[in-house]
Amino acid sequence: MKIELLKPIGFCNGVERSITIALQTKEKFKNNKIVILGELIHNKETNDFLKEQEIEILNIIPEKNSIMKTISNYDLTNTIFIFSAHGHDLLIDEIFNKNNIQYIDATCPIITKINTLLANKDFENTNVYYYGKKDHIECLSTITFIKKYRKLIIIDKKDDLDKINFENHQSIIINQSTLSLKPFKEKIYTLPYKDQFSFIDNFCPALKLRFDEIDRNINYYDLFLVIGDKNSSNANELTNYIKKSNKEAYLISTIDELKTLKINQNIKKVAILSATSTSRQKVEQFVKILNDNW
Repeated sequence: MKIELLKPIGFCNGVERSITIALQTKEKFKNNKIVILGELIHNKETNDFLKEQEIEILNIIPEKNSIMKTISNYDLTNTIFIFSAHGHDLLIDEIFNKNNIQYIDATCPIITKINTLLANKDFENTNVYYYGKKDHIECLSTITFIKKYRKLIIIDKKDDLDKINFENHQSIIINQSTLSLKPFKEKIYTLPYKDQFSFIDNFCPALKLRFDEIDRNINYYDLFLVIGDKNSSNANELTNYIKKSNKEAYLISTIDELKTLKINQNIKKVAILSATSTSRQKVEQFVKILNDNW
């Protein structure tokens, strides 16, 4: 059996940056309590590691009363809060600044860039379609930066685009950074009033490289193994994308899952690829186990 690694692997720059910020904050403010608002990234091992460094991870509901009630349990003069890589509700910025609460922003620069762009745009006579996952923190945070729209329509990844009635009106389409606009564009370009639509493409470049690598190799390998956390949006997107090409693909999170995976004996070529929130060390560890056991 031939096992090969599809590059790039390891953390993307945004993930690497957020981890560095968290660890440097802990080092710099040794006498302060460090609290991350939500999971820093969707990677259980990384979040567990941060907890071992005595960095707390706090899940919150982005509503004014809920936020203040939750963080009021802390000594706010001695606590440094960190915003996760996925972004945060604009309301949190306002609350923290108004109350002089100390925070450090570890939001991925790609998400910060789109949020800043949206906050400064006027969509007063425009329908704004946001393509994402309705329960994902990036979606929940980014839509709070969109102002003065005619309509704001959130279209979930699970929704059937063919069943959505797009209005014949000036519209703009924005995507979650882990989702490609390709299916949206394919749908819009079939509409007789397609000229009414424009796009702000926020697809993560590091993730696009991984999708491009899949496209180049989809017919070469018999099996694809995606190394990533089950809660990772991009890990799931990579896996499902491969399956849509009628190729066998598995999302693997742990060593135990890997060791118990039953592989068809007819499979000759296996490709390994990783989510952007999976460390290089973990990928290399998995590849070694595969080479030793397969």
